[in-house]
Amino acid sequence: MKLCVDCKSYLRNNQQCENDSWTNPVDGRQIYSDAMQVRFSSTKCGQDAKWFAANIATDDADLDDLSTIPFGR
Repeated sequence: MKLCVDCKSYLRNNQQCENDSWTNPVDGRQIYSDAMQVRFSSTKCGQDAKWFAANIATDDADLDDLSTIPFGR
């Protein structure tokens, strides 16, 4: 199952989705929709997670960089 928390468009702090947003015409702020509403809407991401894009973990890349550090001296 594709979970919103694993998607690069998921905003963790507010549980919102970057894929469903619009600009506030009054002050220009970007407004994001609630992630659960986006997932339960058949015209948006939906239960099939049509808009899902895997979040590439930076932690793994950091570990790869550390693995090249020479040890022993």
